[in-house]
Amino acid sequence: NASRKNKTAARARRLDANKRRDARAKADRRAATTERSAHEREDTLRANLPLVVDFGCGEGYWLGKVAERGDIAARFAGVDASPFAAKAAARRLRGAGVPAEIAVGDAQRDLVFSDETVDVALSVFAPRNVAELARVVKKGGLVVVVSPGDAHLAELRVASRRADASDALFGGSRVLDAAADKRAAVLERFTGGDTYGAFEVVDELEHAGVMRLTRKDVASLLGMGPSAFHREGSSASSDGERLEASGADDAEKMDVTRAFVVQTFRRT
Repeated sequence: NASRKNKTAARARRLDANKRRDARAKADRRAATTERSAHEREDTLRANLPLVVDFGCGEGYWLGKVAERGDIAARFAGVDASPFAAKAAARRLRGAGVPAEIAVGDAQRDLVFSDETVDVALSVFAPRNVAELARVVKKGGLVVVVSPGDAHLAELRVASRRADASDALFGGSRVLDAAADKRAAVLERFTGGDTYGAFEVVDELEHAGVMRLTRKDVASLLGMGPSAFHREGSSASSDGERLEASGADDAEKMDVTRAFVVQTFRRT
C-alpha cells in the first residue's frame, strides 16, 4: 500500500509539473503572439509615416538633427556616394536610436527610390539632381536645400588669395567662391525652364554668424567639400599634418563667417 501511494503521489506530481509547464508554454506563446502583433501594427503605422530622405547625407549629422525633433513622426533614410560616410552615418544614427536606413548612392545620378515615394528631401551642402528629385518626390512633397550664402568663408577666400606657396595652410592655392549667386542658381534650377520647373518656392531664409577657429579647425573645414578647398592631394588630414610639421601655433584663432541659405520647394 505504501508503495502504491508513493507511485500515485509521484504521478500526481508529474501531472502537476506538466500542467505548470504547459501553462507557462501557453503564456509564452500568447506573449510572443502579442509582441508579434504589436510589431506588425508598429510596422504598419511606420509604413504610413512620411519618408524623409537626406540626399548626400555625409556622416548623418543633419539627418540626426532632424530626427531628434520630438514633433516629427517620420521614417528616415540617407544616401551618400561614399561608402565610408554611409557606414559612419549608419553608426551615428543607430547610436542615437534613430531607425534610419542608409544606402550608398550618388545624389547627382539616378536616385534609388521609386517614383513619388519621398515626402521630404534634404540636400545640405550637397550636389543634387533636380530632375531625379522631381521624379521621386511626391506631388505636394518638399525639397529643402541648404547652400552657402554670399559671405560664407569670406575671410578664408581673402586669406588664400594673399597667401604664398610657403603658407602651411593655403600653400598658394585659393579657396573657391562656391557661394557666388548660389541662391539665384538654386532657385532657377528648381522653378525655371521646361525641364526643371516642377517645383514652386515655399520659403527662403538666410542665417549668418561667426566661427572662431584655430588653424587646425580651418584645415579640417577646408578639407570637407566643394565649398572650400580644391587642391590636388589635399585633405583635412594632410592639411593638418602639414600644419603640425610647420609648427603652427594652434592657439592662434581667426574669425570666419558662416552664411547659409535655406530654400524650401514644393513639388507641383
